[in-house]
Amino acid sequence: MTILNSAKRNLSLIGPPGSGKGSYGKHFARALQLPIYAVSDLIRQCRPDIDLSSGKLVDDRVVSEAVLQGLKASPKDGFILDGFPRTLQQAALMEETWPSSFQVQAAIKLAVPDSVCETKLLGRRLCTKCGENYNVNGVHWNGWELPPFLPKRPCVPQCDPNQDWITREDDTPGVVKHRLKVYHENMDPILEYFEAQNRLLKLQPFHGYNELPKLVDTVQKWLKSHEEEVHVEEEIAKAL
Repeated sequence: MTILNSAKRNLSLIGPPGSGKGSYGKHFARALQLPIYAVSDLIRQCRPDIDLSSGKLVDDRVVSEAVLQGLKASPKDGFILDGFPRTLQQAALMEETWPSSFQVQAAIKLAVPDSVCETKLLGRRLCTKCGENYNVNGVHWNGWELPPFLPKRPCVPQCDPNQDWITREDDTPGVVKHRLKVYHENMDPILEYFEAQNRLLKLQPFHGYNELPKLVDTVQKWLKSHEEEVHVEEEIAKAL
């Protein structure tokens, strides 16, 4: 099976809650010069009649059609999708109904252990004075070295972390464990789907954002390697 179209880079970024996927995605998008789209944003853009805040599951076909419509509205030479495909049915609909030029061709997985994600999720804090997000929990375990994310000085002179920093209502041990459980139920089959076709790159950011140059270099080399393979396949096909 063709892994990548040699002319386009259509990628999916996958990672559990608490892995830092949103932040890593922005860095990867900048380094690869690709737009990054959150699936929820594409759905809101193309289907404003759907209330995503209700928590109700959206039909896979509706999600697939909305994401494709959003991608077609901003055609680029590749993209990074954050949150698609999220089910095997969405992956099947993509392969069956999307033009090949828009299909996700490879996935990047942030392979962060649940225990690390749980620690970071439970350390999230929002400052009610300045609106910034911080993290009071560090991780020093089994090769993972992720320091807390704290301001070097008070974000505003009147800021008191003990009084002004709050925790999100859903950042509780029970809710966090449930979110991670749901993630694995939904995404493990998707990861197996990409891995079975040699279309999955696994990244382990042991030192967090300090490793960004190394992570970006790994992604670029992996993509280049696969693109060279595809180019050879294309040349062979032309010669037949």
